Amino acid sequence: MLLSCIPRDCLKYIIKTLEEAYKLKLYEYNSLISKWRIKLKPVHIVCSRGKKYVYLGRYWYRVEYSSGKLKWVYLGKEKPFEHLPDPPLNPLDMVATYTKGGDVCIEIPDDIKPEVVIELLKALATS
Repeated sequence: MLLSCIPRDCLKYIIKTLEEAYKLKLYEYNSLISKWRIKLKPVHIVCSRGKKYVYLGRYWYRVEYSSGKLKWVYLGKEKPFEHLPDPPLNPLDMVATYTKGGDVCIEIPDDIKPEVVIELLKALATS
């Protein structure tokens, strides 16, 4: 499903908006699961060979405090406990982009559920 074709300059704004909305959902989710002392790390940044990679909500950690300092203990990419509620969907995983002339077109795959598309559009509309 084609969502829109926009000038390239606007794409950064849309991505930033979706990223910020998703981070808020992750913070809410982490508050919900905090009693298990684990977190889905909201942002993980890796710099390698002059490139910066930003991973949102991809890695699970156990939170420990040692000598008054916060320590993140890596648990992996998979949800560590089955009984945990499912984390929010990353909206950036649900869109694809391609260029058409001087514009960038944003497309949502047909297999994405309509309620997910509505949440995606709400995130864009509220910012």
